[in-house]
Amino acid sequence: MTFLGNHDMGRIGTFLKQDNPNATDAELLKRARLANELMFLSRGNPVVYSGDEQGFTGAGGDKDARQPLFASRAADYLDDDQLGTDRTHATDAYDTGHPVYRSIAALSKLTREHPALRDGVQQERYAEGSVYAFSRTDAKARTEYLVAANGSTADEAVTIPVDSAAFRTLYGGQGAVTAKDGEVTVTVPALSSLVLQADRPSPPRPRSPPWTSRRPPPEPLAPSSCPPTSPAGSSTGSSSPPRSATAAGRPSAPPTTPPTRSPST
Repeated sequence: MTFLGNHDMGRIGTFLKQDNPNATDAELLKRARLANELMFLSRGNPVVYSGDEQGFTGAGGDKDARQPLFASRAADYLDDDQLGTDRTHATDAYDTGHPVYRSIAALSKLTREHPALRDGVQQERYAEGSVYAFSRTDAKARTEYLVAANGSTADEAVTIPVDSAAFRTLYGGQGAVTAKDGEVTVTVPALSSLVLQADRPSPPRPRSPPWTSRRPPPEPLAPSSCPPTSPAGSSTGSSSPPRSATAAGRPSAPPTTPPTRSPST
């Protein structure tokens, strides 16, 4: 799961205000929309924390980011400066016309109509300056989608490598885009994203040759470095008679010659 904020860390509206203290409300709304575009269009399952779609802010932390959607009397919440509205927490916040709510609804509709933007294979394409771009490709239909996001307050023209030859604009602009030498040149709007869809499936990639494994032949045994042993019962240069091993592995005593008895007289 991916998220921009939660009840423990704080809200995206708070982070935007802290990072951009001199930004106007209009700029903060654009930055909130851009944050949601990155969350919805890149890899992961997006999770919207209740109230972020209504422009909630707060002081942050695990206590000052739990504002309810229904009217509240909590003093810590009543002085929050929310994004995109003059409303306070003294009234309910179920506004389906709020600009953040509308932008999230549009992203939900876009990813529902084009599932590859939600679960397609992601390939990093470009990351320079304020622009980040990637492709999402449907694994079965092989349709490529190009997503480019711009964190700058000015439009940015960039050239991005792609696999497809021609695209149409789905989001953030209009018109067709044609690739040249495996690249497209596009202008990404300030604090916004651009989504292009290829006009036809990408050609299938060549199959890799089948892979097989073979067990290597056994290596010859190296000659032993130990000196040869004498065969059992052979002479070892000792004057002692040979000994044979018993069942218990202990050497037996040398054989004895029975004594001879002299004839009686």
